[in-house]
Amino acid sequence: MGNKIRSRKLNTTMLEIICTLGILVIVSVLLLKLFLGANSLEMKARDISEACIISESMAETIKGSRSIEEALKTLKVNQIQDNYTTSIYERYYDADWNPVKKKNRYRVTLTIEQQTVGENNMYLIDIVVKSEKSYPIIKKDDGHILTTIQISSYK
Repeated sequence: MGNKIRSRKLNTTMLEIICTLGILVIVSVLLLKLFLGANSLEMKARDISEACIISESMAETIKGSRSIEEALKTLKVNQIQDNYTTSIYERYYDADWNPVKKKNRYRVTLTIEQQTVGENNMYLIDIVVKSEKSYPIIKKDDGHILTTIQISSYK
């Protein structure tokens, strides 16, 4: 009879251990997902901050230059489309936000639309910074756009 009681105690103890391990595994998976999500959000926040600095710097360069051509030469952007009134330029950056010539981690797109107002030209400029790669765990609902700035300039 003593063996049956001991056997039940061991079975109950084994069941308790299995349940405890199951709960521990579930909680560990949830915490791991939480930490990975926090890391992804931190990476995206850092990228948004850097993208804002780059786009604001480009906007100030355009506003402070004498002509739009001088600004584009200073910014060292590549022209990818040129219509009568609209031009599109691009510049690529690597993972450390250093400018590179080929398609890489980040892309800055300048869309310049020219309008004639009296004797002057007005330029409507959109600066869009995108990440070419997705962030883990974060949904892709924004199309990887990090920041957008719209400015206008009379030259």
